[in-house]
Amino acid sequence: MNTMILCHGHAEKAIYGRLEKQGVCLSHTSMINLLDLVGGHFHNKIVELVKEGKKFYTVNDNLHCKTTVKNMRVDHRNKQHNWFASIIVFERIDFSHLDNVIPLGDVQNFSNENYLLTPEEVKKLQSDFKVLVGRVFLEFFKQAPFAPVKKLVPQHIMHQYTKEMSLKSFHFQYNLKMRRNIQTL
Repeated sequence: MNTMILCHGHAEKAIYGRLEKQGVCLSHTSMINLLDLVGGHFHNKIVELVKEGKKFYTVNDNLHCKTTVKNMRVDHRNKQHNWFASIIVFERIDFSHLDNVIPLGDVQNFSNENYLLTPEEVKKLQSDFKVLVGRVFLEFFKQAPFAPVKKLVPQHIMHQYTKEMSLKSFHFQYNLKMRRNIQTL
């Protein structure tokens, strides 16, 4: 545990050596081997899901922060911090049957009325809204008199992908990576 705390805090190699002699933590080399062991299993699950034919996509984001100093000197300046985060998300629904090139219909002859909901779709939407309003109601009124109402509000809104969406979602987050830190004026 202490080794992982030191690792998370980006401790220097010498600290590991000193604390290992005291029996407080593992050596720096042992910590690297432990991280490789844990990280290796992390990637095994990704490889296993890809071999099963699961499709995935990545979600990436940047975070930029500026740290300013009160008294600027040559060795003490404002800094621009840049971090990069990445997540791999595996799809639960297979959309490979949809073509990315050929449209489903002729756009030139597509009537604006096709965007309007049918009477059946309006009824379904109203029913779904009732469930959502019921959930919000229960979120704000958790007192005992309202407990029986919880049984009346469905847990899930049924739709065409209910079965697929009830499966466990697999997503894997990579560590936040620090990119160039720039000293600014």
